Amino acid sequence: MNFFHRTTLARRKRNTIKRLWDDSGRWHVGQQAVSNYFVQNYQHLFTVGDSPQSWPVLESFPRRLEEYDNEALLRPFSREEIFDALKQMGKRKAPGADGLSVFFFRRYWHVIGDEVVANIVQILTTGMKWFLSFIKLFRRSWLTG
Repeated sequence: MNFFHRTTLARRKRNTIKRLWDDSGRWHVGQQAVSNYFVQNYQHLFTVGDSPQSWPVLESFPRRLEEYDNEALLRPFSREEIFDALKQMGKRKAPGADGLSVFFFRRYWHVIGDEVVANIVQILTTGMKWFLSFIKLFRRSWLTG
């Protein structure tokens, strides 16, 4: 085994999260337990909690939106808007759990663009629960062949 291979293996071992201590004082040990803990925390983070109507500070603001602003907010996301957002990201960044870089999405946009747009719109309209199941399905179907 050469130097670079040993270095890579050592870094991978050092960067692996083997256990986590949660807020309630429990350890989550092992890959599956740590993975489940992360998923649960992100589901909680991206789940709608208190409704904004219950926030007292908002009572001092008028509840009015101009018609053109409302139309802009309600307009469905377009393929161009999503691609423009993708172009603003760093090429070497991987925006999702699949590990595919922005460069990949930009390079093969002509092939996968419609599917990516459909999935992003689905995520934005139905929420995080659908997103997590999509990532699991995406990993199984595209990455394993």
